[in-house]
Amino acid sequence: MPHCTLRYPLLIASLFVALCVQSQNVTRVNGLLAILEKGCSDSMMVRLNLEIADEFIFNDPDTSRYYSLKALQVATLIQDTLKMAKASNYIGICHYSQGHYLSALEFYQTSQRLSRDASDRLGALKAMNNIGIVYTNMGEHAKAIETYQDAYEENLSLGYPSNAAYNLFNMAAGYLSLKDIPRARATVNRITALKKEHPEITIDPCSVMGEIYMDEHKPDSALVCFGKALELSRAEGDEYFMASIHLSMATAYMDKKSFLEAELDLYFADTYIRENGFSNLRLEYLQVLADLLYEQGLHSKAYKAQKDFITLKDSLDQINSFNRISELNARYESEKQSSQIARQEKMLNEKSSHFRLAIVGGGALCVFASLVLVNLIRKRRTNLLLKVQNKEIKSQRQKMLASIDYARRIQSAILPAGDLLASNFPDHFVFFRPRDIVSGDIYWCQKIGSVIYLAVIDCTGHGVPGAFMSLIAYSKMNKVMSDRIENPSLMLLELHREVVSMLHQSDADSNTPDGMDMSLCKIDRERQTIEFCGANSPICVQSGGQLIEYKANPYSIGGTIFSRRHGEDFNPFKTTIISYQPGDELFMFTDGMVDQLGGADYKKMNKTKFTELLRSVSSTSFADAPATCSDALQSWKKGRSQIDDILILGIRL
Repeated sequence: MPHCTLRYPLLIASLFVALCVQSQNVTRVNGLLAILEKGCSDSMMVRLNLEIADEFIFNDPDTSRYYSLKALQVATLIQDTLKMAKASNYIGICHYSQGHYLSALEFYQTSQRLSRDASDRLGALKAMNNIGIVYTNMGEHAKAIETYQDAYEENLSLGYPSNAAYNLFNMAAGYLSLKDIPRARATVNRITALKKEHPEITIDPCSVMGEIYMDEHKPDSALVCFGKALELSRAEGDEYFMASIHLSMATAYMDKKSFLEAELDLYFADTYIRENGFSNLRLEYLQVLADLLYEQGLHSKAYKAQKDFITLKDSLDQINSFNRISELNARYESEKQSSQIARQEKMLNEKSSHFRLAIVGGGALCVFASLVLVNLIRKRRTNLLLKVQNKEIKSQRQKMLASIDYARRIQSAILPAGDLLASNFPDHFVFFRPRDIVSGDIYWCQKIGSVIYLAVIDCTGHGVPGAFMSLIAYSKMNKVMSDRIENPSLMLLELHREVVSMLHQSDADSNTPDGMDMSLCKIDRERQTIEFCGANSPICVQSGGQLIEYKANPYSIGGTIFSRRHGEDFNPFKTTIISYQPGDELFMFTDGMVDQLGGADYKKMNKTKFTELLRSVSSTSFADAPATCSDALQSWKKGRSQIDDILILGIRL
């Protein structure tokens, strides 16, 4: 993974958020608050609140958001669109600085829309750049690139070529993250051409060019570019970028087998990271250190560094997941309160309307009521209980659906992001179709050195029970990996023991058969081998024009069937070693598609038809594979219900 691609998007964020980071001016804040307390016009109140928010924006985002929200409320009342846009942008900055990316994105988009409504192109451009930053940090690199392209065109239109060059740099970094090297190089060439037209542009894409050379296995050329980037970062006093470049240089020296130079660059990177607390770079440092120690044959130290990497990554993932879950929960509660308020207002309006109508036609209604009163009483007696029951059923159903949808968002936040697959297998696809809102089918991915561990897991059940089991599977797979178990057979055995222990299935009175089927592949790209071990879940490999199925062991993870029959130490999981060639294709899948009922006779799809689908997918671009699978599913179901969760994963090796 390129070590420098995250730096410049963050620099752009600071460029468009504010001109400089200033310490909070206590005297000025007190003066502004004194004016507010004396009372002033609405427009002045908006301006003062925004100025106070600006003082706190970098060192106290909660306070800054408080005053920004006050400014937004008053600006909305007086319909000052420009100030509404500015306040929304400030609130977005506060959310961004606290890692609340979804909320930041919402307010940035609002700021962009309001700025456009007010014909403020520069304000809309600032919001647009901030939107690109959020997408980058969320790992949505394709969306970030699209946003930066729009910002690039707008910057050129407004006469800001230097800012346009930064947009191109961010696009190049995004293409690197997507492993799209041709487009990354083409974008660097666009920067070079733009600099020739506008000599005042100072940005240099040498760091991105260095990463391109690294991908092309040209470490000497990469080192020249990294050296130039290091000089520029030293001149600017940018220690984050200096640490990042040292990591990249260590990787380049490692490719050249110049281990002493690599160690020196790692030492410099470690110094900057420790002094400044760069947690994200600490993660990259541990990964590069583990790779270096492994290349030097120091396997025990390499394992320790890799374990430290996994521990830190899990910690950061948990923090990010907690932030995302907390943010989603807050948004959910806010949406629920807004919905309740809207319903109450509607009820009040209806009551007011009914009251006026009653005054106008009171006499007529009284006469009519006297005629039908007896009939109404009878009907009410009959229907009252039904109404109460229907209302309760509807309320419970709405609560249940809201809870399940919230569970889906939690599951999505905790399970692995697609970037991990994309960074290791640029040509891949995932077809994921839960039967219900949440799913018992998941995939899991982990990297150690040049080895990729990939699993597709089908947990017992679907819906909420399956989702609970999927979280157990995901956490236990991470634990097995952190215990340094590398053999797929032993990994499945240890996972089985963990599940049995957690669900108390070894107890004498236990009768819970819950567990999971799964296929696990250890992919060694240097040796070009796949070590496959399956628990009741096979895989297919397309090689040399043939689609070959590799059968799994006939036991599932969880339960006590084989341990009671053969003893606790018995391992029923056997590993199959498969050699592959570049361009071969690996397909991993759950049984949801195979077991789907449909067709003219309303039978299961079966393996034969599913194999035909895989051959069809193999003959086309993987970019079209999800659509191909979706069409096949709809054609087979013929409008009938889906009976199980479906997950199909394909990678081109």
